[in-house]
Amino acid sequence: MVVGKYLLTDWLINFVRQIKLALFHDYRQQLTKLTHATWSDKRYIAPLIGISEQPRDSVAEDEPAWKTVLKTLLQKPKRTLWLIEGQSGLGKTALLEQWTVLALKLSQTPLLIRLGSDLKATKEAAALMGLGDINVNQEVAMDLLTGGGFLIFLDAFNEDTTPDATREFVRRVIKRNLVVMTSQVDPRWDQWMNVQRIRLEPFGREQLAELMNAERLDLNWIDAILESAHLKEVVRLPETAKLLTRFIVQNKRLPDYSLAIYDDLRNLLTERPEMLNLEKIAWDLFKANDFNFTSSNRLPSDFCEEAIDVGVLTRRTGDTVIEVGNAPNFHSVEFRFAHERIHRFLVAYYLDRQDPKPLEDWHADIRADLGREYWADALEFWGEIQGHRSSKQADSLNAYKEWLKEAAKFQRSIFASRLWPQYSRLYDSCEISGDGEFEKWAADFLAKE
Repeated sequence: MVVGKYLLTDWLINFVRQIKLALFHDYRQQLTKLTHATWSDKRYIAPLIGISEQPRDSVAEDEPAWKTVLKTLLQKPKRTLWLIEGQSGLGKTALLEQWTVLALKLSQTPLLIRLGSDLKATKEAAALMGLGDINVNQEVAMDLLTGGGFLIFLDAFNEDTTPDATREFVRRVIKRNLVVMTSQVDPRWDQWMNVQRIRLEPFGREQLAELMNAERLDLNWIDAILESAHLKEVVRLPETAKLLTRFIVQNKRLPDYSLAIYDDLRNLLTERPEMLNLEKIAWDLFKANDFNFTSSNRLPSDFCEEAIDVGVLTRRTGDTVIEVGNAPNFHSVEFRFAHERIHRFLVAYYLDRQDPKPLEDWHADIRADLGREYWADALEFWGEIQGHRSSKQADSLNAYKEWLKEAAKFQRSIFASRLWPQYSRLYDSCEISGDGEFEKWAADFLAKE
């Protein structure tokens, strides 16, 4: 059978289900081992989830909704792209990881493709198939996928460097496979294919209780958090809720300001001079929408390992083989930020330390095809850094408000959805004083079409 795997015709591979199941038996076994070592043992706290035509009260009472939704999707007709859209930190990647684990338990064949990698989706799929005992090129991999029978999970379309190629990939594979994609932005593919949305909602009291129980914290913390003007929004995102819980465990108190959960991470490394270099790396990666880097004289491996220990960095799965001539020479371990929000926070910290210049000039340094919405998380953090500074230094408040006006003109949607609510929270929590003239300007600006 092993020899036969390499001699099968496309017709047999695509249309004989028993052969295809045998072909990927080793792949599923190897992927099961990999997921058990990485995701299966993680405590997963799922947000509320559902699909457009599924009422929230239709999920089974004896299992979590996130499991019911995947089982429901498996029964749906193909030729549909299921899109999970939402901001960074909402738990989109974690959901796909858990769905990969569940798919294996259901005897399905899942492919979790990271669109933020250097590989196009087709090449990434071929590489994943090599996890088993068969190696295929991109053409054969595509033939297998178009034959159907797979669960294809595409993660982080907003990080994709080849969006047009990914769109063509999806257009071909949705005909006979279940395809789910996550993104921070709407790809606007409705004219090319049927796109349906999956709701992934922010954390609420139920999820906070799970977090608190996991850390053996008194549930009274939940009321204190939800009654706090500067924290009640923080806990709506799974990623920031976990950081907040970590802060409470370590400090036995609530943070005085929302950015403290990130400052707490950064402060663990501030005694190392390499921290400034890490902020510069964060900006360099951000400019090109890149994610991975290797240790160097500026960022030695011992610093990177320390950053992993405190939760700022993580290792990229697998090593990169550096080839000299035609033969592999050595392995270079790659690092990346533990979460995109931590990355964007350090980008904001870097920008805040630089000599002031217009946002338009900073944007000119960004890769040309990255739009202004790309700045959303970085500007949100940068605004909060300035707002918090204004609470400590009254003479900084005018500079903060002028920056807000500039950001509003730079990208109206970011100001409306992120920066103005942020200013309002800072005012509600008494971190900054009100300004009737500025607030009238903001109201007039937001009222305009």
